[in-house]
Amino acid sequence: MKGYGFYKYGGIEAMQEIEIPDPEAGEGEILVKVKYASINRLDLLVRSGYHGLKLEMPHFPGTDVVGEVINTGKNVNGIGKGDLVVANTLFGCGKCSRCSSGHESLCPDWKVIGLHTNGSYANIVKVPASAVLPTPSGYSIEELSAMPLSLSVSWRAISLASEQRGKTLVVRGASGNVGIYSIMLARAMEMNVIALTRNPDKAALLESIGADRVILTTEGEDAVIKEVKEAGGADLIIEVSGSTLGYSVRMAKEGGIIALFGTIGGTESAVNIPSLYLKSTTIAGMHNADKSDLSKALTFAKENGIKPKIAKVFPISDVKEAQAAFESSKYFGKILLRH
Repeated sequence: MKGYGFYKYGGIEAMQEIEIPDPEAGEGEILVKVKYASINRLDLLVRSGYHGLKLEMPHFPGTDVVGEVINTGKNVNGIGKGDLVVANTLFGCGKCSRCSSGHESLCPDWKVIGLHTNGSYANIVKVPASAVLPTPSGYSIEELSAMPLSLSVSWRAISLASEQRGKTLVVRGASGNVGIYSIMLARAMEMNVIALTRNPDKAALLESIGADRVILTTEGEDAVIKEVKEAGGADLIIEVSGSTLGYSVRMAKEGGIIALFGTIGGTESAVNIPSLYLKSTTIAGMHNADKSDLSKALTFAKENGIKPKIAKVFPISDVKEAQAAFESSKYFGKILLRH
């Protein structure tokens, strides 16, 4: 297999073209030939060493896997060569009670494609057959390659709010890809959407995909909280920063829920405890989505005409330029790499 990865952790300069022998499909595994890789922030974290991560080198990042099955291992049923599949980004051991009940993200031995295993920056990816779904009709391979991680995580977060219709969702980091999918899903669920972003150039774009109101975080967190409270407060907050958790607690209304799954802004935040328990606020931590989340999200997206926003497709040979573009936040939507 060949693609782009790294032999040692570092910055963008660590990325290089790599070719190694094709992997072999073991028991319960399949090999998928991919045409596109989607850039996620996780790719950059993995490249930099991510919390002391120790990987076998060389390593190919890329967590979104969509493509054609080219080989299957033993005891793989219902999937054959030539099938088009989309993989959930996370898989479990497949043996414990949590995996058996469809909660792979709670498996004590969970793994993420492109983090713990080689991913779609390589043109062939090995994944457990249990982690894949047939590709839904109505989407191109290019479109589907921009969907698994961001769409499934957004779906899981929004699903924390029961009876979403009429409720208010606040999305932090709204111009990121989880934010974009969250807004589109919430709009289809008839929620009121408040988008928070530091980028004034993206305000109109956020409104165009369904945000009812855009608040610039450059105004300061106290001003943001005031505006959210004036709008009635937040029933559900998607918290991707981490360091702003304390502010999210303050803007939540009584019985509000905070979906916490990011530390882009830092790993620590001061939380005023009375403002948390006196309003019966729930903080729900989540690190990824189950395959059932991806399946439901894809079905809902198809039924409601939700399509990914693809900002640009780079040839994978331009991976350094593409990752630099991602880090610059210049684009609105997914950046893809084409093999």
